[in-house]
Amino acid sequence: MHTLICHPSTPCPLPIELTANATRLVKGELQLGYILQGDIEQIQLPQKGKPIQKDHLWQHTCFEAFIGFEGEPHYHEYNISPSRCWAIYAFKDYRQTKPYQPSHEPTIQIIQSKDQLEIKVILPASALPTLLVNQVFKVGLSAVIESKDRHKTYWALNHPFDTPDFHHPRGFVLKV
Repeated sequence: MHTLICHPSTPCPLPIELTANATRLVKGELQLGYILQGDIEQIQLPQKGKPIQKDHLWQHTCFEAFIGFEGEPHYHEYNISPSRCWAIYAFKDYRQTKPYQPSHEPTIQIIQSKDQLEIKVILPASALPTLLVNQVFKVGLSAVIESKDRHKTYWALNHPFDTPDFHHPRGFVLKV
């Protein structure tokens, strides 16, 4: 697991830690894992429900992954809510969306206790950017954490700028 860092412009007043990882699976899927530890009761969490596709998840507590390739401008964005709602977006270049409709939904597992929230996601191969033979994914793992008092903090493996920006390729630092 890799430690996500809270962006300095949005300091977190809660005693929490966030780790995440991405792993390629044998059948071409990508497994994402997030573990949020600490005072979970102070975090604004949506009620769990059926997994459905939904936009604007990033406006509240949401776990995210950005996946692209070295030297390529196109990438995909994945949003996973603790409610089990999800969204997948495709971009042809930095913040330039392109039409995309996923053919398969991710598998989402939520495990919660008093002091830990664990999110496990399996992205089917059909929902990932198209790979060339032996091509390596560049991944940016991130999250928006909203406290019960509606304060939002922005977490990522790397924050390349003075303001949070999960879309910039300089944030895609994990090679998978």
